[in-house]
Formats: sequence, structure tokens, C-alpha cells
Amino acid sequence: MENNNENNNIETGVNPEKPKRSFAKYYKSEAVKRAKAKYYQKMKQDETYMQNMRDRANKYYHEHRKITEIEKHLPNITAQ
Repeated sequence: MENNNENNNIETGVNPEKPKRSFAKYYKSEAVKRAKAKYYQKMKQDETYMQNMRDRANKYYHEHRKITEIEKHLPNITAQ
């Protein structure tokens, strides 16, 4: 009987394995969203992690912000 099932799968081209899910569908799934939320909620309680994130955000802000005209001339004004 087992041999007959193998022949049917080969003849019909049906694969009994589950189809693989795409990564996009996996990362949009509710289970992954809940797991990520739980993980980051736990990480927010760690003070060293939060200080590291604040430092990274502050560094990014100062590297990417637009400098106004007043701030360009501010060192010259304070030096006089």
C-alpha cells in the first residue's frame, strides 16, 4: 500500500509537504508582531539598553539635522 502512495505522488506531481511561506507573510503575521512587542517591552525595562538607544538617537539627530543660518554663525558671535 505504501508503495502505491509513492507512485501516486510521483505520477500526479503532488508534493505532500507543506508549501513554504514567504518571508513577507511571515513578518506580517500577528504571532511575529506579538513576539516582537513582548521582546521590546522587556528590553525597555533594561536601563543600559535604553541609554544606548538614547545615545544612538541623539547621535543620529545631530548628524542628520539641518543646520540653520543662526547656528552657522553662532560660534563666531560667541567668540567675539
